[in-house]
Formats: sequence, structure tokens, C-alpha cells
Amino acid sequence: MAPNVVTLTGFAFILINVLTVFYYDPNLNADSPRWTCFSYALGVFLYQTFDGCDGVHARRINQSGPLGELFDHSIDAINSTLSIFIFASVTGMGFSYRLMLSQFAMLTNFYLSTWEEYHTHTLYLSEFSGPVEGILIVCVVFVLTGIYGKQTIWHTYLFTITVGDKVIDVDTLDVVFSLSVFGLVLNALSAKRNVDKYYRNSTSSTNNMTQIEQGSAIKGLLPFFAYFASIALLVWMQPRFITLAFILSIGFTGAFTVGRIIVCHLTKQDFPMFNAPMLIPLCQLVLYKICQVAWGIEVDRIVYALSWLGFGLSLGVHIMFMNEIIHEFTEYLDVYALSIKHSKLT
Repeated sequence: MAPNVVTLTGFAFILINVLTVFYYDPNLNADSPRWTCFSYALGVFLYQTFDGCDGVHARRINQSGPLGELFDHSIDAINSTLSIFIFASVTGMGFSYRLMLSQFAMLTNFYLSTWEEYHTHTLYLSEFSGPVEGILIVCVVFVLTGIYGKQTIWHTYLFTITVGDKVIDVDTLDVVFSLSVFGLVLNALSAKRNVDKYYRNSTSSTNNMTQIEQGSAIKGLLPFFAYFASIALLVWMQPRFITLAFILSIGFTGAFTVGRIIVCHLTKQDFPMFNAPMLIPLCQLVLYKICQVAWGIEVDRIVYALSWLGFGLSLGVHIMFMNEIIHEFTEYLDVYALSIKHSKLT
């Protein structure tokens, strides 16, 4: 079996989970049958297992290469968004700001990791690894949710915070989000530290050159955060944009962006500072205001049309990108993407 087929097989378990989510809980806030939580835990665990085995399998049969790295990371990038739907259904958060925050955290971690690898040429996994220990914890919590129910696990009242005249009841999900934000900040600082250390220890760099290289590396984060700033502005002006199509559009844009970074890393090109799909939220915002103010179209119709337009554009761009890159890699390396062309077993 080709290593990329192993990767796709693992991804199939996530797709089954997502289909289950939208069959039983299309709005991500209903009480699904308890057994679905167990199936989600199993699907996520199998995905992690297959994702960890594909590289080992590739090295065992001497089939590892840049195409496998690109394929694996691209699947992981798409999974980063699809897994959010599973988590949202299990916790009952629905299509809300919490869902947007969850996606931001997932994609930020993935982007930071890819940005870090581009500059240091090393994929770092911290002492507490999200792809390993983190996923195992998620699996355990999904099982506990199946046993005790989402209300007990995720919405148990803990304490109250008073801010001025506002009284905020804090539940377990709020604590999880707070810890996630804290972890995100630590991951960002760790990635920056590793990049700074790499350029500082580079034997060919003087102090002045090191500062220039570090500054240039930091600039690579600006497009991503500018992109999410435009998303935040759009959903702040019109929260109804938080829909399935909109979330998927963000996911495919993130996957496309990460894919370009990986390709530039593998082919030793400059860091990709501009990615056209990142302009989609700004275009949606402009078109939304034009349709609403100038043409007087109903808000729901505008949001529906623009959300699916953004989804179509981001999906189309990503498909064309992956098709072109896989074709060029397979032609240049003289390999197949989903089968073994030249067996190297000894």
C-alpha cells in the first residue's frame, strides 16, 4: 500500500465522523445519540494512528519524499477545520463566536508550525504535543461525554465573575477555552523562539544579518493575522456569516496557504507573503455592504450567496493548486501519488 493511501484512509475516518455530525446535529447544538461520541473518539484516534503510521510506512518501504510530506500536511490542514465541527457538536457550541475562536486557534497552531518549519527546516513537537497527547486527551474527553453527557462534561457551572455591572457564569467549556488561549500563546512564543534561535546560531549570519532575517521571518505571520482580522471584522458586522460554507471557506484558504508554504520550503523559494484567497472576506464585506445599501437585498439572501461564493472560490483555488502541484511533483520525481511506481524494497 502506498503511504499516501494510508494517509487518505485515516482521513476517511474523519469524514465519516463529520457526516455523522451533520446527520444527527446539523446546527452543532443538539443532543446527539450518546454512541456518536464514542464513534467520534474512535475516528479521531484512528486518524491520529494512520497519520503517525504513514511516514513510518514510507520509510520502511523506502518511499518517503517531498510529495508525501506535502500530501500529509495538506490533509492535516483540511482536518484542522473538519475536526472543529466534531468538537462543536460534542460541546454543543453551535455556529457561534466560540466556533470561530476554535477554528482560529486550530489554524493558528498549524500555520505557526508550518512557518516555524519553513525557517528552521525542522518540525518541532513540544513536550506536550497537540498531535499526540492532545488528541489522546480529546479522545478520552469524547468518551467521557458519551458516558456522562455534554451538559455534565462541558457545561457544569464552576464559578461567577463580576466585571462592573456584568455577572458572568463560568462553566467548564469556558475554562477549556481559557486554557486553549494560554496554550496558543505559549505555542506562538515557542515557535518564535525556535526561529530566532535558528538564525542566531546560523554560522553564516552576523548580528546585523540575524536581526534582518528574524524581522523578515516575523513578517511572514502578518498575512495570516491580517486575514483573520478581516474575518473578525466581517462576522462582527454580520454574525450571520458564521455558517457551514463560511467556516469551510476559511478552512480551504488555510489549507491552500499552508500548502504554498510547504511547497516553497521544499523547493527553496521565498516565503509566500500573498495568497489571493485571503482577500475573500474583504471582498465579501464590500459586496455585502453594496448589496445591502445600494440594492436593498435581504440580509439572509446576501449572506447565503456570499458565503457559498467564498466557499466555491476557496475550494476551487485549493483543488487547482493541489492538482497542479501533485502533477508537477509526480512528473519530476517519476512517482505515483496513490500507488508505488518503483518498488525500492531490498
